[in-house]
Amino acid sequence: MLNWVIVIAVLGLAGCALPGKPGGGTIVTPLLALVSPLPQAAVLGTSLLAMLPPSAVALAQHRALGNVDPRMGLALAAGTAVGGAVGSGMAVDAPRGALEAVFFVGMLFLSKRTFATIRPKLPKT
Repeated sequence: MLNWVIVIAVLGLAGCALPGKPGGGTIVTPLLALVSPLPQAAVLGTSLLAMLPPSAVALAQHRALGNVDPRMGLALAAGTAVGGAVGSGMAVDAPRGALEAVFFVGMLFLSKRTFATIRPKLPKT
């Protein structure tokens, strides 16, 4: 059990401590699916729980810097709460392999968008 705790803690550190990285969900969730015996629905739920503390810390830091629009944030929070309730219900009832397929397609879309923004440095002439 202790070995799993260490592995999972290292995953969390890797997913949240690197500056300029994509969100923990794009790093931690796939790694958790690879290294743990959890089914995909449990991986998603566990990953969501793990995002609460770093989100609270990041919110406090951004609020202190004046980077938070409370009205927009509350509207977004309300929408994500409803979406999370609907989506988690669908995830629990999803057929085997469906969550993995949806996650795979999402990661492909994200990677395509990410690579499209890379601009090579052209030599000065």
